[in-house]
Amino acid sequence: MNKIFIYAGVRNHNSKTLEYTKRLSSIISSRNNVDISFRTPFNSELKISNSDSEELFKKGIDRQSNADDGGIIKKELLESDIIIISSPVYLQNVSVDTKNFIERIGGWSHLFRLAGKFVVTLDVAESNGSDNVSEYLKDIFSYMGGQILHQVSITNSLKDIAEAQLMEATYKIEDVLEGKIKYKTTDYQERAYQTLKLILENYDSEHFEKMYWEKKRLFEANSLEEWYYVENIK
Repeated sequence: MNKIFIYAGVRNHNSKTLEYTKRLSSIISSRNNVDISFRTPFNSELKISNSDSEELFKKGIDRQSNADDGGIIKKELLESDIIIISSPVYLQNVSVDTKNFIERIGGWSHLFRLAGKFVVTLDVAESNGSDNVSEYLKDIFSYMGGQILHQVSITNSLKDIAEAQLMEATYKIEDVLEGKIKYKTTDYQERAYQTLKLILENYDSEHFEKMYWEKKRLFEANSLEEWYYVENIK
């Protein structure tokens, strides 16, 4: 059964973002046989990260993972086929909870842990700012290896078309579930892969990121896409 992970970075029970995210989840589950994990700040605790850069990137340590729901959330992310991230637009940016969610998986930034996964983003703005948030989420999850499947930006002043936008996202997700869309990297991801390969090759042998790349044979491929398919055919 395909697995879908959803995170809605909102703390307001009456939020339009939460309403639209729940609606999207409901549409998907009513039409498809999928296992959905729906996470929000209401049902999941994610403490503010207190790990410094050396711990996260050199040692691979997230001190909070065993103190809250961070560990299980990471596990669900890695087990998922499709990831849906939703956030309200605040001051031209994502919500605090969405930002904290991203920071808590920040240690994956150079590891392509989301390679092979499809990502849908959903942002809701009162009037403007969606472009900034949509682009930010695209950059973050692409850099971690995810394929941006679809992006939904809903403006409350145009909420009459929200249902159509959610259906469009559902159809894209169903294309993945039916095998019509296969994972494919972008030029942006391939440039990041080549750059990181050059940098990490020169790191100390005990550096966590270098050890991860060696263990996963990331140094041995000619491209990120080649690495993904070789590793997943085994």
